[in-house]
Amino acid sequence: MKTYNLKSHLNFEAKKRYVPCLNENYQDLATIDFDEVYEGYKIYFSKVESLNTKGLVYYEASSNTFSSPTTYKTLEDMCDFYNEWKDELINAKN
Repeated sequence: MKTYNLKSHLNFEAKKRYVPCLNENYQDLATIDFDEVYEGYKIYFSKVESLNTKGLVYYEASSNTFSSPTTYKTLEDMCDFYNEWKDELINAKN
């Protein structure tokens, strides 16, 4: 059984971009293909730091389809969810 490790694909040195209307800094951590769902399907992972509330950090995952981002309180929560999903998709093909 193959296993996937999302954390090993994340770039924590990525440049932050400021979103003025939200007063938040976004850091794009990775774009991972999920071709196992359908060809061309991608998920974008970000770290978000709120400047309104000091110390508030959360993680977001969004796809290249029309949908709202999913938020996670911790990096581990996000990684666990996508590792399990990717593992199921990879191993379903075998």
